[in-house]
Amino acid sequence: MFSSRFNYELSDNPLNILLIKKKLNKEKIIDLTISNPTLAGFDYDHTEILSAISGTESLQYNPNPKGLLHARTAVKNYYKDSGYEMNPDSIFLTSGTSEAYTFLFKLLTNPGDEILIPTPSYPLIEFIANLENINAVEYPLFYDGNWKLNINKIEERITKKTKAIIIINPNNPTGSYVKKQEIEKLNEICAEKEIAIISDEVFLDYKIDKNIDVTSLAGNTGTLTFVLSGISKICALPQLKLSWIQINAGKELFSKVSERLEIITDTYLTVATPVQLAAEYLINNRQFIQEQIYKRISNNLEFITKKVYNSEKIFLYKPEGGWYVILKFNSNMTDEERCLKLLKEFNIYIHPGYFYDFAVDGFVVLSLITPEEDFKEGIVIILKNY
Repeated sequence: MFSSRFNYELSDNPLNILLIKKKLNKEKIIDLTISNPTLAGFDYDHTEILSAISGTESLQYNPNPKGLLHARTAVKNYYKDSGYEMNPDSIFLTSGTSEAYTFLFKLLTNPGDEILIPTPSYPLIEFIANLENINAVEYPLFYDGNWKLNINKIEERITKKTKAIIIINPNNPTGSYVKKQEIEKLNEICAEKEIAIISDEVFLDYKIDKNIDVTSLAGNTGTLTFVLSGISKICALPQLKLSWIQINAGKELFSKVSERLEIITDTYLTVATPVQLAAEYLINNRQFIQEQIYKRISNNLEFITKKVYNSEKIFLYKPEGGWYVILKFNSNMTDEERCLKLLKEFNIYIHPGYFYDFAVDGFVVLSLITPEEDFKEGIVIILKNY
């Protein structure tokens, strides 16, 4: 009766079942996984934000397949602030990065084609690929003191069906930025084999390591490149649903890409008018919320770094950017056993490494935007019991 797109396990995992049960019992949970900034205790300029999306122009519907020029210009200026020049016509607005992936998969692939995705990484892309009837082929990152792309493994996994290589810049959850030399090598590979690069840069602004250079692929000229981002992370407003695809290609190829992508976006026209009209205000005033988030990230990372310093039981992979941190436990427990024990006995909720496709046990992923009191309490309890 149902599509083969749903040919995977639909039942809940034991960790989530236990979490739901405890919430129904109204038990206080120390959630060290919180990813929704609107529920993390930050201060928003409510009056100005609501004013920006409630103008009378919001009652007029003048759809544009690429998105309103006013909003696309705001995105253009966001990149200009970091030294990247681009034409607003290279920008297509979407209602989220999930939709942006969906549109690009429709643009680039046929059923049965392949895209390469990094691991460890957030599992969303694989689900989207499955819904588009294409195959997500994993390529590993490797750690040698820093997380890096495994270029050799990427080349090994490319087949005639490979249509795109996805990079997360910085990666979630490793927090590692893609380096210039890695971009150069990817350009060589993709240009030779006519494969596109899709660079997901939603966490790009949240640089933690001051000693590294952050490079966006906006304006990348080495091969056909799509850059994804949006106000979900930039402005910490996931509920307003505004993201974008920025196209980088030579003139002739750009024309072919743009006209095809325009047919796709014109078919759906999903981006609401109010948020497009508010885009300039929201993006221009992003610093107000970003400073709060960065302070939270810095304080939580400093706290946990001091707590596990020289620990023989726990190793911390210090992130370069983003708002997550990875811990590696030196014990014989599985990820699921550890997470279930912490939730069952101490009401502490953490994400096991297998949620992010870590190949072996021992890894957990924590959110650095967790309110500081909860974060400190949770970490102290974890360290006391492991």
